[in-house]
Amino acid sequence: MLAFWIICALLVLLALWFLLPAFLQQGEETKTDDRRAANLLVYQDQYQELEADLKNGLIVQEQFQQEKDELERRVLDDVKAKNADSPAPSPAGRKVGYAVAAAIPIVAVTLYFVVGTPKALSPSAIASQMPGPGAESGDARSQQQMEANVAKLAEG
Repeated sequence: MLAFWIICALLVLLALWFLLPAFLQQGEETKTDDRRAANLLVYQDQYQELEADLKNGLIVQEQFQQEKDELERRVLDDVKAKNADSPAPSPAGRKVGYAVAAAIPIVAVTLYFVVGTPKALSPSAIASQMPGPGAESGDARSQQQMEANVAKLAEG
């Protein structure tokens, strides 16, 4: 019986291992900050390349100014889009995670006691269901039934 409850506890822990990270994860704010920082580095590199092209004479001042304005416009669009799309971190997610962590074992045990057969775990119930040494008289009748069923199958 103890082995059954240990296995049940391990299965509940396995279920929680898959469910809780979704509820307890940090908000998307850290991912958005990382993307924003990476984008700014890319924009800085592009600006430095523009300045180097201007110094080396590959582009003229007018073309440099146009490219610089385009780069600044993309930076502003990127920053505005990130601010509009970034969700606020939800502290309710943690509460839901803790509620799920508490509810899964409670519901599982309750469901077992309502739908399952807790008496089947006791050794006395298992011993009473197993045939003992004096069960030959009941076996004779079942043996006759089996022979009759085999005969019916042989005919058909």
